Amino acid sequence: MKRDPFDYVVFGFAPAAICLLGLILVFLLERVLPRTARVLRMGLLFALAATSMAALLSFLAFIFTDRQSLDPLGLLLMNIASIEAGGLLFLVGLCMGYVRMKHAADLPPTESSPPPEGHTRAGTNKDGTSRQGTVTLPDGRTLAWSQHGTRAPTLLLIHGWCCDQRFWDAQRESLARDFTVVTVDLAGHGLSSRLPAGSAYPIDAMARDVVTAIEQLELRELILVGHSLGGPVALEIAIARPDRCRKVIGVETFTDAAMYRRRPPAEITERCNAFRADFPKAMTALVRMITLHDALGYGVADWIAATMSAQEPETAVAVLDALLRWDIDARWPLLTRPVATINSAPLVPLIQPIEGLEGLELEMMERVGHFPMMEDPRGFETRLRQLIGRNSAGPT
Repeated sequence: MKRDPFDYVVFGFAPAAICLLGLILVFLLERVLPRTARVLRMGLLFALAATSMAALLSFLAFIFTDRQSLDPLGLLLMNIASIEAGGLLFLVGLCMGYVRMKHAADLPPTESSPPPEGHTRAGTNKDGTSRQGTVTLPDGRTLAWSQHGTRAPTLLLIHGWCCDQRFWDAQRESLARDFTVVTVDLAGHGLSSRLPAGSAYPIDAMARDVVTAIEQLELRELILVGHSLGGPVALEIAIARPDRCRKVIGVETFTDAAMYRRRPPAEITERCNAFRADFPKAMTALVRMITLHDALGYGVADWIAATMSAQEPETAVAVLDALLRWDIDARWPLLTRPVATINSAPLVPLIQPIEGLEGLELEMMERVGHFPMMEDPRGFETRLRQLIGRNSAGPT
């Protein structure tokens, strides 16, 4: 029996429908196997584009061509070509998705990495709006920094544990249009000198390193923005040099007793040993638990996990030990500058809340985890700009 040409038009939409169904399944899979799901999603998107285009052409041919003159064999061949093209592009998409995933897992740059394109050997770009370099600390170590923009006030962005300056990349260019933006790599992180083997490096020592950079770079009227570990470092800077600081803004910091109130020695040992046993595994599990959103769809959790897991374990554990020995209750009364923080609302059930941080302005973000500046860059920057422009009452 001869088939109606319309049947072939309907069949032409079947491959596209299968691809669409596959995308729905991949969306459900992403919570369990996020990296695999992202690779599959790329392949299915490519296949969907090919099969949808072929189905549309078949449909247009059916609409604008007299039915009696339509060749069913031609429509059948078009459907076969659609399936073949979809399969080929699916493989191409898988390859591109895999390459993209591997690129997201690149290790942090080494000290020998070349400067960004457009920078001279002196570390200043051609129009003079950005520069980078290192400052030499009293013990001979170096601290890496970069500066973008020229407008007042100056924002000093301080990263968290096992992170580096790149964790602020999503905001740096935009903020530099209205502010001077300075970022640093804390001791033992990024491009800064590594800590001596077996050294204890308390939080106030990290802050003194940054104070040295502030003085050498002649930075004044600073708004300190500290993520996670960077929050305590920013507080110590504000305590040490209140004359250089206008305000402190934390990011996912200050309010969890398990991290910012001095812990018992036995607990510190237990938590550090958990990372010593298998650092990459423990770090990856932690990042997966506290990273909740990816507004831009770039595999943020994968990149964060790969970058933080690449930190030198001995250094990472030493810094964690220092953080767990730091005590916000003892340091908070010494502050004389306004303090605010942008924290994750969904992570509140996972923390041990600290009450009574007098004068703290708390801004909560929905649908983000521990890295709001990366999980939802635009939403985070909106709140950051609001806090920069707000005259908060400081601790008394």
